[in-house]
Amino acid sequence: MDLNAYIVKFTAITNSLIAKHALSDLDRVGRLLDGLQPELRSRVLKFCAKKSWRLSAHDTGTEEPDFDELKEFVLTEAKAAQKQTVYNKNARSARVAITSSLRLSYHQKPRRHL
Repeated sequence: MDLNAYIVKFTAITNSLIAKHALSDLDRVGRLLDGLQPELRSRVLKFCAKKSWRLSAHDTGTEEPDFDELKEFVLTEAKAAQKQTVYNKNARSARVAITSSLRLSYHQKPRRHL
């Protein structure tokens, strides 16, 4: 599932659960982290550490996490990853084209001018 769609669905479901007092804000953040790919989760945890957010009852963080800020960070990281993928693909295509062009010009025989 696309990360943007996941975040939208996750937010809608957890908003309802929080309104019914069936889920705490802290549990919401933990469940969001559980649903992320390991590489993204690692970046999110670093973000939380910089914010000194408490992620569990035993955490050393001093602040309560801001779910909306966390959600925006996750979506920004996802956009950055998509841009990285597109950049890498385009950069690779450009390198292949340049390399092919250089090979062709290297293997061509020099022309004699009269």
